[in-house]
Amino acid sequence: MYFNIFIVMYLTRSLSNAILFEFPPLDEDSLLTNLASKRSKMLFKHNTYNDKGMDLESFKYLWTLFEPIHKLQDRDIENLFIEVVNNRDGLMTLNKFLTQTLNVVQTIESKLKTIYTNYQYQDNKMSKKKFFEAIREIGLDIPENIANEIITEERDFDFLEFRYMFAKLYHQSLRINNMTNRTIIFVEPLMEV
Repeated sequence: MYFNIFIVMYLTRSLSNAILFEFPPLDEDSLLTNLASKRSKMLFKHNTYNDKGMDLESFKYLWTLFEPIHKLQDRDIENLFIEVVNNRDGLMTLNKFLTQTLNVVQTIESKLKTIYTNYQYQDNKMSKKKFFEAIREIGLDIPENIANEIITEERDFDFLEFRYMFAKLYHQSLRINNMTNRTIIFVEPLMEV
């Protein structure tokens, strides 16, 4: 028997566990890792309509938050929905959501690798200065004092450190810009009796 607790969390927190992961979300075959898949399922579950599926509005909201990275316009996001649901008014199933999540996550990861490659220097490293140049190119508007709180010292970043710090700053940007006013409720087992 499990005791469950309801925890109210801001959407940003769930997004950090889903669309722009703070960990590498793809395995060596470019598929979602078990953890990425599990967190995507939680995200889907908490954004469904009457537990029957996800509507277009919720789907668009989730992906629009990450437009600066994936560069998909509203129409492109709608097309991702319509491609698997076959109309604008239907509900997307979990399997279809995971398919489209994989497609967009692959796009995001590819863009992050391209950005890192464009700004790295010798030995496949990126300096703090180049890191800030890279995030400005994406259009991430983080006040310098907040960025310096997250990246405190002058050092070099490998790709995994870059993507982790980028994800952290991106989520901070969402909070600063107050783009995450929706809340969701998670049900998590706390202990077994």
